[in-house]
Parts: sequence; structure tokens; C-alpha cells
Amino acid sequence: INNLGSLLPPETPPLPPKFSRSYSFLGVRPDDIRLSDLPKLLKEYQMLVHATESLLNERTTWRDAERKRLVAVERRSLEKSYQEVLGMDDDLENTANGIGKIR
Repeated sequence: INNLGSLLPPETPPLPPKFSRSYSFLGVRPDDIRLSDLPKLLKEYQMLVHATESLLNERTTWRDAERKRLVAVERRSLEKSYQEVLGMDDDLENTANGIGKIR
């Protein structure tokens, strides 16, 4: 439970610098946009593109790290199983040679 924080993506920075969650043009119809609105509209668009790129990069990084983690978990499991099988073979061999006891 103490390692739960390591399973979550980092929160800092949560969003790109200068990101705002207020959208001036969300409910505006295209016919209602004036030429004078274009600079502000472009700025909001650029902010959203940068935020989207940051989130996609973070997702890719998290997915790659998660894939590596799962491979490591599977590898440890397989290695443990392998060691158990080797240990059982040693027990059988020792028993056949009269060294160990049959369990």
C-alpha cells in the first residue's frame, strides 16, 4: 500500500505551463466568430494541442513503464518456478542416491 504512489503517473506538472481550463469559444457557433477573435482562438487551440501532446506523451511513457514492469513480474515468476523445478529435481536425485528422504 505504501508503494501505491509509484503505480500512479506523476502529478507534477499536472498540465503544461499556461494551461487554462476556461474556453472562450466552446459554445460559439462558427458564424459568430469575428476576425478579431482569431488571435484568442488560435491561442486557445495551441494551448489545447500542447496539453494533448503532453498527455499523450505521458500515457506512452506510463504504458512503456507498465509493460516493462509486467515483463519483470512475469520473469520473476518464471525464474521462481524454474528454481522450484530445479529444487524438485535435486530432491529426486538425492532420494534416488539414498541421500534424502521421500516426502
